[in-house]
Amino acid sequence: MARGSNSVGRISTAALVKRLSKAASVAFIATGALADPPKEGGNVTNRTVRLFDFDGARNPDPVPPGWERTTLTPDGHPRAGFAKFNRAEIDSAVAYSGTRSVRLPTKGQSTALRLRAGEAAVFSDADYAVSARVRTDGLEHARAFVTVRLLDQGLTPIPGTEVRSVAVAAPGMWKQVSVQVPGGRIGAAWLQIDLELLQPRQFAESASDDPASKALEKHRVYREDVSGSAWFDDVAIMQIPRAGITTTSPCNIVLAGEKPTLQVSVRDLGGDALRARVRVIDIRGRQIDEYVSEISPDGRARMFSPRLPGYGWYRARLEVLSAVGGETAVSHAEVEFVHLAGGGAGDAGASPMATRAAAQTESDRARFGLIAERMPDDRWGDLPVLVPRLGTRFVYLSAWGAESTLESAAESLAARRPAIEAMLRQGQEVTFSIRGVPAELSRATLAPGDDALALAAMQPTQWMPYLSPTLDIFGQRVLRYQIGGAGDDHAFWKKDLARDIGAVESGLGTLVPGPMICLPWPGDRVLPLLGPQSGSLSTRSGAEGTGRLVDALTVSYPLGFPAEAIGGVLRSMREAIGTEVEITVVLELPRSSLFGGFAGITELMRRTVELWKTLGDGPVGASGKAGATEQAMLRLALNQPWVWSGDADGGEGEEVGGGSQVWPRPELAALSVVMERLCGRRVVGELTSVAGVKCYIIAARNSALGTLERGAMVAWNESADPAHAIVDAAAVGAAVTVVDAFGNQVSIPVPGSESDSASGSNAASPLVTVPVGETPVFVEGIDPYLALFAASFKLEPSFMPAVVREHEHRITLSNPWPMRITGKLQLKEDAEASPRGSRGVTDEWRVSPTGIIDFDMAPGQTQSLPVTISFGPGQLAGAKDFVIVARATADRPYPPIRMHATVEVGLEDIEMNPELQIGSGSDVVVVATVTNKGTRTRTLRLETAARNMPSQQVQVSDLPAGQTVLRRFVFRGAAAALSGRRVVVSLTDLEEAQRLNKAVLVP
Repeated sequence: MARGSNSVGRISTAALVKRLSKAASVAFIATGALADPPKEGGNVTNRTVRLFDFDGARNPDPVPPGWERTTLTPDGHPRAGFAKFNRAEIDSAVAYSGTRSVRLPTKGQSTALRLRAGEAAVFSDADYAVSARVRTDGLEHARAFVTVRLLDQGLTPIPGTEVRSVAVAAPGMWKQVSVQVPGGRIGAAWLQIDLELLQPRQFAESASDDPASKALEKHRVYREDVSGSAWFDDVAIMQIPRAGITTTSPCNIVLAGEKPTLQVSVRDLGGDALRARVRVIDIRGRQIDEYVSEISPDGRARMFSPRLPGYGWYRARLEVLSAVGGETAVSHAEVEFVHLAGGGAGDAGASPMATRAAAQTESDRARFGLIAERMPDDRWGDLPVLVPRLGTRFVYLSAWGAESTLESAAESLAARRPAIEAMLRQGQEVTFSIRGVPAELSRATLAPGDDALALAAMQPTQWMPYLSPTLDIFGQRVLRYQIGGAGDDHAFWKKDLARDIGAVESGLGTLVPGPMICLPWPGDRVLPLLGPQSGSLSTRSGAEGTGRLVDALTVSYPLGFPAEAIGGVLRSMREAIGTEVEITVVLELPRSSLFGGFAGITELMRRTVELWKTLGDGPVGASGKAGATEQAMLRLALNQPWVWSGDADGGEGEEVGGGSQVWPRPELAALSVVMERLCGRRVVGELTSVAGVKCYIIAARNSALGTLERGAMVAWNESADPAHAIVDAAAVGAAVTVVDAFGNQVSIPVPGSESDSASGSNAASPLVTVPVGETPVFVEGIDPYLALFAASFKLEPSFMPAVVREHEHRITLSNPWPMRITGKLQLKEDAEASPRGSRGVTDEWRVSPTGIIDFDMAPGQTQSLPVTISFGPGQLAGAKDFVIVARATADRPYPPIRMHATVEVGLEDIEMNPELQIGSGSDVVVVATVTNKGTRTRTLRLETAARNMPSQQVQVSDLPAGQTVLRRFVFRGAAAALSGRRVVVSLTDLEEAQRLNKAVLVP
């Protein structure tokens, strides 16, 4: 195909260069490709196919040459919502460059201006980008768009090639929009452009293929603009290199032991000398490696192995640089990949103990799976490759799609069947989700398209033919069927849920022997009685004698649902449905583009650990069920933790590209680590040494010996000061290993051990201080018994009235060992924690007994040892830190450990807060706010104490209950003398022996 006739349109090359440089930064950003503007002196004719600047002064027509007003679809049918009275025209008053642009007005409904078929010829195997400058005015609801499609030699639109830009609202300013049109379509000969001003109904109807969204759109009331305009200028068509980048690992998931390798290729018809630049970025946005090389434009691949700092999620960005006019980026592509850690929680080996551990681990892996209900038919082939690399054991698949028809059912099955067969061979437990009602059937029966339970009102002969091809092949092997998709809440609104479920089950039962019925349920909604205790709802049609309405629930927890509340909600669900109903929890996670790269990982790990707390010890069978314990019926699924590079927004609201390939999300990598660390273990205790830090002790239970093995902790900071967010880990050996969300490991030696090069002496305590952040970390290599022993220590009560007398407290501790233990402990003031505590001017702490306290406990026993604590009159209110040093002897003598305890000193019914004010000149002013939180009137005295300053006193008489007063203390000219010193304000109750001291620091 000759291209000289349309390479630069009707203007000269020199004029084109001048206008493009004047337009400044005409970039082409689309689904994976970026083309920078041709610069003055650059090879413009090789890249630019057409430029429409609408500046032809001799044009007498109201629209530019080659363009036409239209109210028709590309194939010539009337287009709903487009009015002929909206007439696009050339506008000489507004322009981005030159003197003219085209204006698309609206007086209601939508407007379009279309490039005539046959105006812009293209090569069928080349990629193109279309860019335009857009401006709007007076639009509140409508938006501007650029839509591009390919036409064949007969000027007929090629299905599947239409691409639309993002919506544009740019009042009073010019905004650049662009789209990419990938080549490789057989028969493509022409490119066609629509400039559009669309009302909300027109662009919302095409925004989603989800049946639920489409059903809602039918009932939505749209607001339209009846005035306003959109302007378009400098519409350019440019041929760009086809850039591709991917990893050599299947589905871009690189396992431990595999070498991460990037494969780069460029195919170009422009004839420029090209270079490839690859930048590798980590999840925090930091560049960690770069590769630059000459590259051939013939599509031959180059390999590049990036230097990665560890396991994790990475993005590699390829830029194709043209040597013409300097190194200009003319195309780009990206790939996202994960490097997974493997085999971190202990080698199984071949011993009986290791065999049991491996069996428990494999049993628990059956609790983890994937929701893949939104897979298009042409992507099902990814699943049999992706799932084994992740290691999950079950998958939910859609039984039909929103656009399924009777004619396409067999063809759709043919596309999906190889993937289903492969996953069944891999041992995956498959559940078919009946998501909504096919659009064809919905139109025929007027049933809601997003409500699968609406099938209950139809005859099975109406809807079963859509499933028959699938059930004819898999009905004997796939017995699990979910009525609705994950997150569906229609069951919550049904008046007779038992009848509806029974009707759908009866239809399935004609081809499936004894189908297991699953039901989606929103986790933040109350669950009705669905078990044997639910009377009329206890038995559904076709399941007499089962004693339950459903076999399984898929419970979706929305974003923002508190992680710590999941366990309580699940327990209440058990009361409603009984212990034999399986529950699969689906977690909605925050999007990294909105909340940061670690947001989804943090929520996934926290919620999974909280969920793991509810598990029992029953083994999980091949079906994912087990046992006798209710918690063994609990599972966790992630909803498609990947995107495809060809998606319009990549699941993150951004255009992505580089060919259609799987891009795993960071949560997929974190799920792999969570499975590796939790499987085969249970939460056996909680350590609460630092307020605001959540720390759970996990271990494997050896049922044969009745012992705990493979001890570890999982910890994160919820609300503590980051400087004090730590956990103390009781190490088994000379060090503990900290494992992050991606499986990277850091060893921290026990202080004083041989591996601790910073210490020259052997310390007695095996505790290792581990700092923690918001994202959970696993601490491996701990002694589970010693950790539980440390976690059991409490100093109670944790509040101490600010009264100068002896206060009675208790040290409680428990014996976690399966044998009797003896030992000694001592309570003393934690002098090293003075920054966290509050030492007064004349405070003197006394603890009795001052020496060693003996203890002796049977297995599982808890003891409460009395102690008395007192302080001097100068003690400041606030947190006071103590340390408990204990040594236990069980199966062997254990080294001593130190546990921290905190007591709050204050008054329950009086609150006093001093604040510092710097007065005029050099005065220091302290304002004390006093609140009576009790039930009786109080008479109080306030007094100040500061070094080398006379004290000041003031009385507060008859302060009523619930009232607040303010008192000011002025230190004249004392700013310099008190700088860096404290001013102590003391509150004394004149009727009781209560004294509350607080201090402010003068800067």
